Amino acid sequence: DNEISWLDWSRLDTHRDMFRFVKLIIAFRKQHSSLCRSHFWREEINWYGVTRYVDLSANSKTLAFCLHGAEEEDADIYVMINASANACQFGIHEGTPGEWHRVVDTSLASPQDILEPDDVSVVSSTSYDVQARSVVILIKPRHSASV
Repeated sequence: DNEISWLDWSRLDTHRDMFRFVKLIIAFRKQHSSLCRSHFWREEINWYGVTRYVDLSANSKTLAFCLHGAEEEDADIYVMINASANACQFGIHEGTPGEWHRVVDTSLASPQDILEPDDVSVVSSTSYDVQARSVVILIKPRHSASV
């Protein structure tokens, strides 16, 4: 413990948007039991790239995955990661248009970067434009799971 890891709470007003994001992403993780498993996902996860096939080459800067929540009675979670310097159009390779809801898009300004559970945005397409150096998280709610 030293001053590098100390939080300067007097700067909270200056960085309220970051505080809000971190608070909501922690709540999102706690709300979705499939993100809190004690074992690595095997059958519950499908890996993708911008296309249906994941690109694991050294030049690839994109990755997507769909984590199925049925085993945990949780929503399905689709994550798209774009570490490249350019926007990329990711295919959404599971479900149908209108089933997925955007929860996070780190390219957007607060408060659109992470949405409150009651404010999620329906994705009505089979693809999503993920901006440069950003992450998008979609959920497909189960009937018994909350967003």
